[in-house]
Amino acid sequence: VHPERTAAAVAGRPTSPLILEPAGGDDARSVVTIAAAERITGFVDPTFVSVDMQRGNDDEPFAVAAYAEHHAHVSDCGFMVRRWGAGLALGYSPDGLVGSDGLVEVKSRRGKTQVETVLSGQVPSENVAQLQAGLFVSGRAWIDYVSFAGGLHLWHKRVTPDPLWQTAIRAAVERFEADVTATVDAYLAAAEGLPMTERPDLDMVV
Repeated sequence: VHPERTAAAVAGRPTSPLILEPAGGDDARSVVTIAAAERITGFVDPTFVSVDMQRGNDDEPFAVAAYAEHHAHVSDCGFMVRRWGAGLALGYSPDGLVGSDGLVEVKSRRGKTQVETVLSGQVPSENVAQLQAGLFVSGRAWIDYVSFAGGLHLWHKRVTPDPLWQTAIRAAVERFEADVTATVDAYLAAAEGLPMTERPDLDMVV
Protein backbone atom coordinates (compact mmCIF):
# COMPACT_ATOMS: atom_id res chain seq x y z
CA VAL A 1 0.00 0.00 0.00
CA HIS A 2 1.42 3.35 -1.00
CA PRO A 3 1.95 5.86 1.83
CA GLU A 4 -0.31 8.36 0.05
CA ARG A 5 -3.22 5.91 0.01
CA THR A 6 -2.65 4.92 3.64
CA ALA A 7 -2.69 8.55 4.71
CA ALA A 8 -5.87 9.16 2.72
CA ALA A 9 -7.59 6.19 4.31
CA VAL A 10 -6.60 7.30 7.81
CA ALA A 11 -7.90 10.77 7.04
CA GLY A 12 -11.23 9.29 5.99
CA ARG A 13 -10.83 9.80 2.26
CA PRO A 14 -11.44 6.27 0.90
CA THR A 15 -11.99 7.63 -2.61
CA SER A 16 -8.39 8.84 -2.94
CA PRO A 17 -6.93 8.40 -6.44
CA LEU A 18 -5.43 5.05 -7.39
CA ILE A 19 -1.64 5.21 -7.39
CA LEU A 20 0.11 2.84 -9.80
CA GLU A 21 3.82 2.39 -10.44
CA PRO A 22 6.17 -0.41 -11.56
CA ALA A 23 6.74 -3.09 -8.93
CA GLY A 24 10.16 -3.44 -7.35
CA GLY A 25 9.76 -6.24 -4.81
CA ASP A 26 11.03 -9.80 -4.68
CA ASP A 27 8.47 -11.09 -7.19
CA ALA A 28 9.40 -8.41 -9.71
CA ARG A 29 13.12 -9.13 -9.29
CA SER A 30 12.45 -12.85 -9.76
CA VAL A 31 10.66 -12.24 -13.07
CA VAL A 32 13.55 -10.04 -14.23
CA THR A 33 16.08 -12.77 -13.40
CA ILE A 34 14.03 -15.43 -15.18
CA ALA A 35 13.84 -13.28 -18.31
CA ALA A 36 17.58 -12.59 -18.14
CA ALA A 37 18.36 -16.32 -17.97
CA GLU A 38 16.05 -16.99 -20.92
CA ARG A 39 17.77 -14.33 -23.02
CA ILE A 40 21.23 -15.66 -22.19
CA THR A 41 20.42 -19.34 -22.86
CA GLY A 42 17.65 -19.04 -25.43
CA PHE A 43 15.79 -21.66 -23.37
CA VAL A 44 12.49 -21.34 -21.51
CA ASP A 45 12.14 -23.57 -18.47
CA PRO A 46 8.91 -25.59 -18.34
CA THR A 47 6.07 -24.16 -16.26
CA PHE A 48 4.18 -26.26 -13.72
CA VAL A 49 0.56 -26.74 -14.77
CA SER A 50 -1.74 -26.76 -11.74
CA VAL A 51 -5.20 -28.32 -11.59
CA ASP A 52 -6.75 -24.84 -11.87
CA MET A 53 -4.62 -24.00 -14.91
CA GLN A 54 -5.56 -27.25 -16.65
CA ARG A 55 -9.24 -26.69 -15.87
CA GLY A 56 -8.91 -23.24 -17.40
CA ASN A 57 -7.52 -24.73 -20.61
CA ASP A 58 -10.26 -27.35 -20.72
CA ASP A 59 -13.11 -24.93 -19.95
CA GLU A 60 -12.12 -22.09 -22.29
CA PRO A 61 -13.96 -23.33 -25.41
CA PHE A 62 -17.14 -23.94 -23.39
CA ALA A 63 -16.94 -20.48 -21.84
CA VAL A 64 -16.36 -18.79 -25.19
CA ALA A 65 -19.25 -20.74 -26.72
CA ALA A 66 -21.56 -19.71 -23.87
CA TYR A 67 -20.55 -16.06 -24.24
CA ALA A 68 -21.11 -16.22 -28.01
CA GLU A 69 -24.53 -17.80 -27.52
CA HIS A 70 -25.76 -15.13 -25.10
CA HIS A 71 -23.80 -12.00 -26.08
CA ALA A 72 -21.78 -11.75 -29.29
CA HIS A 73 -19.84 -13.77 -31.85
CA VAL A 74 -16.21 -14.40 -30.93
CA SER A 75 -13.43 -14.70 -33.53
CA ASP A 76 -10.16 -16.55 -32.98
CA CYS A 77 -6.97 -14.53 -32.73
CA GLY A 78 -3.30 -15.30 -32.46
CA PHE A 79 -0.65 -13.63 -30.32
CA MET A 80 -0.61 -9.81 -30.42
CA VAL A 81 2.48 -7.64 -29.95
CA ARG A 82 2.68 -3.87 -29.50
CA ARG A 83 6.09 -2.35 -30.20
CA TRP A 84 7.36 1.15 -29.49
CA GLY A 85 10.55 3.06 -28.77
CA ALA A 86 13.94 1.38 -29.06
CA GLY A 87 13.08 -2.31 -29.03
CA LEU A 88 10.28 -2.14 -26.47
CA ALA A 89 7.44 -4.62 -26.86
CA LEU A 90 4.58 -6.19 -24.94
CA GLY A 91 2.62 -9.25 -26.01
CA TYR A 92 -0.87 -10.51 -25.23
CA SER A 93 -2.87 -13.56 -26.26
CA PRO A 94 -6.61 -12.79 -26.16
CA ASP A 95 -9.18 -15.53 -25.79
CA GLY A 96 -11.03 -14.00 -28.73
CA LEU A 97 -12.01 -10.89 -30.65
CA VAL A 98 -15.49 -9.38 -30.67
CA GLY A 99 -16.29 -7.26 -33.72
CA SER A 100 -13.80 -4.54 -34.58
CA ASP A 101 -13.64 -2.97 -31.11
CA GLY A 102 -13.75 -5.71 -28.48
CA LEU A 103 -11.91 -8.61 -26.87
CA VAL A 104 -12.85 -11.37 -24.45
CA GLU A 105 -10.75 -12.70 -21.60
CA VAL A 106 -12.11 -15.92 -20.09
CA LYS A 107 -11.45 -17.21 -16.58
CA SER A 108 -12.55 -20.64 -15.42
CA ARG A 109 -13.42 -20.47 -11.74
CA ARG A 110 -14.02 -22.77 -8.82
CA GLY A 111 -17.60 -22.57 -7.63
CA LYS A 112 -16.73 -20.56 -4.53
CA THR A 113 -14.90 -17.91 -6.55
CA GLN A 114 -17.72 -17.69 -9.10
CA VAL A 115 -20.29 -17.08 -6.35
CA GLU A 116 -18.07 -14.39 -4.81
CA THR A 117 -17.57 -12.68 -8.19
CA VAL A 118 -21.27 -12.63 -9.07
CA LEU A 119 -22.16 -11.27 -5.63
CA SER A 120 -19.49 -8.54 -5.79
CA GLY A 121 -20.31 -7.50 -9.34
CA GLN A 122 -16.65 -6.59 -9.83
CA VAL A 123 -13.71 -8.00 -11.75
CA PRO A 124 -11.36 -9.66 -9.24
CA SER A 125 -8.46 -7.32 -8.49
CA GLU A 126 -5.87 -9.92 -9.50
CA ASN A 127 -7.16 -9.86 -13.09
CA VAL A 128 -7.31 -6.11 -13.67
CA ALA A 129 -3.68 -5.72 -14.80
CA GLN A 130 -4.09 -8.47 -17.42
CA LEU A 131 -7.22 -6.86 -18.82
CA GLN A 132 -5.64 -3.43 -19.01
CA ALA A 133 -2.53 -4.94 -20.63
CA GLY A 134 -4.74 -6.58 -23.23
CA LEU A 135 -6.32 -3.23 -24.01
CA PHE A 136 -2.89 -1.57 -24.12
CA VAL A 137 -1.48 -4.11 -26.57
CA SER A 138 -4.53 -4.44 -28.81
CA GLY A 139 -5.59 -0.81 -28.88
CA ARG A 140 -9.20 -1.99 -28.71
CA ALA A 141 -11.98 0.00 -27.07
CA TRP A 142 -13.13 -2.63 -24.57
CA ILE A 143 -12.63 -6.13 -23.22
CA ASP A 144 -15.29 -8.38 -21.71
CA TYR A 145 -14.10 -10.27 -18.65
CA VAL A 146 -15.93 -13.60 -18.74
CA SER A 147 -16.13 -15.61 -15.53
CA PHE A 148 -17.20 -19.23 -16.04
CA ALA A 149 -17.89 -22.13 -13.70
CA GLY A 150 -19.75 -25.11 -15.14
CA GLY A 151 -23.08 -25.54 -13.40
CA LEU A 152 -23.28 -21.88 -12.34
CA HIS A 153 -24.39 -18.76 -14.18
CA LEU A 154 -22.13 -17.15 -16.78
CA TRP A 155 -20.97 -13.69 -15.65
CA HIS A 156 -19.22 -10.97 -17.60
CA LYS A 157 -18.25 -7.35 -17.14
CA ARG A 158 -17.05 -4.88 -19.76
CA VAL A 159 -13.79 -3.08 -19.02
CA THR A 160 -12.46 -0.04 -20.89
CA PRO A 161 -8.93 1.42 -20.93
CA ASP A 162 -7.98 3.22 -17.72
CA PRO A 163 -5.44 6.01 -18.41
CA LEU A 164 -3.72 5.40 -15.05
CA TRP A 165 -3.25 1.72 -15.84
CA GLN A 166 -2.19 2.39 -19.43
CA THR A 167 0.53 4.80 -18.28
CA ALA A 168 1.67 2.40 -15.56
CA ILE A 169 1.88 -0.55 -17.97
CA ARG A 170 4.05 1.42 -20.39
CA ALA A 171 6.31 2.49 -17.51
CA ALA A 172 6.51 -1.08 -16.21
CA VAL A 173 7.60 -2.43 -19.60
CA GLU A 174 10.25 0.26 -19.92
CA ARG A 175 11.51 -0.42 -16.38
CA PHE A 176 11.46 -4.18 -16.98
CA GLU A 177 13.45 -3.94 -20.20
CA ALA A 178 16.06 -1.75 -18.54
CA ASP A 179 16.34 -4.10 -15.55
CA VAL A 180 16.64 -7.24 -17.70
CA THR A 181 19.31 -5.64 -19.90
CA ALA A 182 21.27 -4.54 -16.82
CA THR A 183 20.99 -8.02 -15.29
CA VAL A 184 22.22 -9.72 -18.47
CA ASP A 185 25.17 -7.32 -18.71
CA ALA A 186 26.06 -7.83 -15.04
CA TYR A 187 25.87 -11.61 -15.37
CA LEU A 188 28.05 -11.73 -18.47
CA ALA A 189 30.64 -9.54 -16.75
CA ALA A 190 30.60 -11.72 -13.62
CA ALA A 191 30.80 -14.94 -15.68
CA GLU A 192 33.73 -13.83 -17.82
CA GLY A 193 36.43 -16.51 -17.78
CA LEU A 194 34.16 -19.20 -16.31
CA PRO A 195 33.82 -22.45 -18.27
CA MET A 196 30.65 -22.72 -20.35
CA THR A 197 28.44 -25.80 -20.04
CA GLU A 198 26.08 -27.39 -22.53
CA ARG A 199 22.42 -28.07 -21.86
CA PRO A 200 21.77 -31.81 -22.22
CA ASP A 201 19.17 -32.94 -24.72
CA LEU A 202 16.81 -34.54 -22.22
CA ASP A 203 14.91 -36.25 -25.00
CA MET A 204 18.03 -38.29 -25.67
CA VAL A 205 18.69 -39.22 -22.02
CA VAL A 206 17.71 -42.83 -21.23
